[in-house]
Amino acid sequence: MMTDSSLKNKFLPTINQRNIWMMVPTLKTLLLLLLVLSNSGCYSFGRGFASRTFENLQNEDTRQCEIRGGLFGGISSLQDDGETVKVLIIHGIGTHRPGHATTIIENISSALGLTVFSRPRIVNIMNPANPAQRLSSMRIVNTRNKAGSQKASFYELTWSDITTERKRGLDFDTSGQFAQRRASFNNSMKVFLNDVAPDPIIFFADRQNLIGAATQQAICWMLADREGERITGNQSQVCRASSRSTLSSLEKYNIAFITHSLGSRIIVDALGDIVEMLGDDQTKANHPDLVARLQEKEVSIFMLSNQLPLLQIGLPAPRVVGQIDDYCHEDGSKHDLRAFNKVNIAAFSDPNDLLSYAIMPDFVDNYLDSRMCPAVTNININIASQISALGVSIVNPISAHGQYHLDDRVIELISHGNDDLEHNELLSGRCRMIQIENY
Repeated sequence: MMTDSSLKNKFLPTINQRNIWMMVPTLKTLLLLLLVLSNSGCYSFGRGFASRTFENLQNEDTRQCEIRGGLFGGISSLQDDGETVKVLIIHGIGTHRPGHATTIIENISSALGLTVFSRPRIVNIMNPANPAQRLSSMRIVNTRNKAGSQKASFYELTWSDITTERKRGLDFDTSGQFAQRRASFNNSMKVFLNDVAPDPIIFFADRQNLIGAATQQAICWMLADREGERITGNQSQVCRASSRSTLSSLEKYNIAFITHSLGSRIIVDALGDIVEMLGDDQTKANHPDLVARLQEKEVSIFMLSNQLPLLQIGLPAPRVVGQIDDYCHEDGSKHDLRAFNKVNIAAFSDPNDLLSYAIMPDFVDNYLDSRMCPAVTNININIASQISALGVSIVNPISAHGQYHLDDRVIELISHGNDDLEHNELLSGRCRMIQIENY
């Protein structure tokens, strides 16, 4: 006959057994985290830590694509016969090297049928306030179709040189003195965080606004680069184009911007400076014809892993907000004071990307300059596939943040837009459109 004590021993686990049971959720979490980091495509971070047990896991492709907003044309809509489309690409947080945009340039060019590539040219971006100071670099690649009737020039800005030197103040934290005291996995996390976390802080705290200055210089060089007057490689000088030359090129060329994470804020600030220049009384008095023609122009921005709402927190709004109807409707009271006819913003966000945000109508009204006439379309798109492991479904958040450039739907939307979605063989049936009129 069993005693109460023996019954307890039979039906209750021992202390060690209970500890093991309690550890199972922790082990699941740790192993899933290792899996996520080992498969990272954004920063190549944490590879090699996951067990080979995960190599046979099945990926469940349940990726969704929902487009909510207005219709926009892709880069193909900007391709006039024989004219060159200019595309400026701005990276996000973390250290980058020239060539970081090679994959997206090649993928977009392929989608556009541009198969002939020039030899890349590298331009050193210098500081206008200190012409001897190098800020960053810009890599230029010209592409065209075989007939030469369709052309695009890609301008890849690498601004992280500006922050790299300052981040060296944290190098001690991953030196042997401290690294040997950490588990190798945690030390890799430290290296990663010390590389990416300071960039937004430097961007906003920098009184010299060097990243902004580098972006304005990149735009200046992009507009100055033209047939017959190509910028030579490896040059190191300040771009000092006149306001008339800058506005004339801005009006002449079809231009698009592609940004990633922090790059979304960088380009909005740069366009804000152009809007202020166009609204200046002296500019309007000296170049009324150019200002009037720019008011009929559309500009396109493709934001990958957009972070505008996050990066706006605690910052003042632009000078002119909440007046989109007045500036952008044809019968608006300030329609003749607008800067552009429209700035199309296609904001791509993977819901599993922990560092990406939709741009809601309230944000457009309250934090985007009304004179831009912004028209925002949010694209909720699963970039990374769902993985089922140990009874838990998970999506790699780092892949979700950093692999937009590898997704064929993203490339197709950038290349051809969504204004003919039902006839697009790649997108029809894979992306759902919910059309909302911007204005």
